Amino acid sequence: MGKIGRLTISEMYQLQIRADRVMRFVASKSLEPYHLTIMEWQAISVISGKSDEGITMTRIAKMLDVAPPQISALTEQLIKKRLINQKIIRTDRRNKYLSLTKRGVDVKKRTDKNIEEAVNNLLSAVQPGQFIEYQKTIQQIATGFNVN
Repeated sequence: MGKIGRLTISEMYQLQIRADRVMRFVASKSLEPYHLTIMEWQAISVISGKSDEGITMTRIAKMLDVAPPQISALTEQLIKKRLINQKIIRTDRRNKYLSLTKRGVDVKKRTDKNIEEAVNNLLSAVQPGQFIEYQKTIQQIATGFNVN
């Protein structure tokens, strides 16, 4: 099997899976006090970055690379938790716009801080330059390849 640098492709793949699992574990533990899943936190993050008018469920599904029915179920949970508002446009009832509630904005800030602290602690042994290169690499991989 071919090598990329010092590792075989298989070894590199296994390390990436392990790194993903570790990062998800850290995020999940950081979200536990807020009773949020990683997907709920990601949805809140996407919604928070949009205008006061909100963002459509279709756009969220595309940004998170998931099926629209999954966003519908996610939306229901976030509405029950009083973290988002849903607005239906009278001219097109199929389009539902989502925005954060005041509680959602507060929870977003606190969860981001919690996760940032946990990740910084996890990565404290990694040299800043190494992590910046890692970020560039995963960004290039994630944005340079369309799976749809």
